Formats: sequence, C-alpha cells, structure tokens
Amino acid sequence: MRLFTVVLALTSSHAVAADAPDAQALIAESSKALFHQQPFRMRMHMDMQMQMQGAMNQTIALDMKLAVAPGRFRMDATPMPMDSTLVSDGQFTWFYVGAMKKYTKKPAAGSPEALAESVMPGASSMTGMLKDLTSARVAREETLDVGGLKRDCYVVEFTVDKFSVSSPVPTTLRNVHQTMWIDKERKLTLKQIGDFEMQLGGPSAPPARAHQEIAVTALDLAPAFAADEFTFTPPEGAVEVDSLPGMPKS
Repeated sequence: MRLFTVVLALTSSHAVAADAPDAQALIAESSKALFHQQPFRMRMHMDMQMQMQGAMNQTIALDMKLAVAPGRFRMDATPMPMDSTLVSDGQFTWFYVGAMKKYTKKPAAGSPEALAESVMPGASSMTGMLKDLTSARVAREETLDVGGLKRDCYVVEFTVDKFSVSSPVPTTLRNVHQTMWIDKERKLTLKQIGDFEMQLGGPSAPPARAHQEIAVTALDLAPAFAADEFTFTPPEGAVEVDSLPGMPKS
C-alpha cells in the first residue's frame, strides 16, 4: 500500500508538471502583472541578509504598501531610513525619500511598460534577465494563504549564472537561484525566495552573498480607492529637486 501511495504521488506530480504553462512565460507575465492587470491593493514584506567580504553582515527589512489602478500607481515603503513614497496619477509621477525630505515630479509615462520603468528604474533591464535564464521550470502547484485569502499558485524555480545591468547603479548578479509563487489567475508574484551573489557599483566593488525573502501579507483584488489615493501631497518641509539617487534624471 505504501509503495502504491508513493507511485501515485509521483504520477500526480508529473501530470501537474506536464500540464503547467511554460515557466519562462509565467515569469514574463509576472514581471508585467503590477501594471497590466486589474486594480488591486497589497501589502508586502521583504527581508534581505547580505554577507559582505571584509565587513559585518547586514540585514535589511522593508514593508511596502501598493495600490494599482489602470495608469495609476502608489507605493509606500517603511521603515526609516528606507521610507519613501512613489505616486503616479496618470499625468505626473512623484518620488519622495523621507530621509532626505526631497521629492521629484516628472511627466507620467504613457504605456504600462514605460510606467514600470519610470517608477522602478531598471525594470526593463530586469525583464531582460529572462534571456539569460540558465534553467526554469514549474516545480509544483501550491495554495497560499495571503492574509486569509486562499490563492492557487504555480511554484516556479529558475537559475541565472550571470546577469548585469548598468542603470540606475551598475550591478552584476551571479549564481542566482530563485523560487517564485505566481498566482494562477492574476499572475502576481505572491512570494519569492532567492539566493545570489551581488556586485553593486562596478567590477571594483566588493562582492556580497545575499538571501532574500519577499511575501505578500495582504491582498485585495477588488479595492475601493479613496479620492486622493493617487494624489501626492508633499510633507511639511519637503523640497522638490530635479533628481534623486537611483532615479532617472528625465
């Protein structure tokens, strides 16, 4: 009986893998889902541990709130000194960094792809990482509990030997191993765990090993937005500038 159960489990696993979508196509869809899908609101938490050569280990924790509607986007990140607000109302895009008390205001991008690049510099380059995939597969299917909301997901595993971008900061990633939980219906990435080596700032910069975990902790797929949800009001004392570190100058 035990042997039959094992054989049945293996057979079911193979059947799921055979019927699953192409892994690379799923990753591509997920990279666009923030800007191409129906309105939603989510909360996310990120933990990253970095082990740098000749330096103490560093841990970064970040909480993010996202609100997305067609042509409009808002992201609020905490805590200090990482706190920032990014808002696009369809006409203009604002980016505010709390630690600097400075913000930029730029014309909003027209297409979803351009909006992605304007609010997340390097987004188009990261999408280009798909061509450098060493391997990618749909490993299994799982149901995630996201703040009480059950979502069926494809679990996608991929590796990249080496990938480099020049903007907004020269960065090279090596030995990338990532696992993504991609929502079957909306193609949003609801969880991601990965390990990689990172060289930030050019070939002379010291390399670091990193472990990153990102999880969506709350998800609303039919949100009601407040009238000022996608309006940016500068905090008291904030100063408008032409550019900020890590953001495009035009």
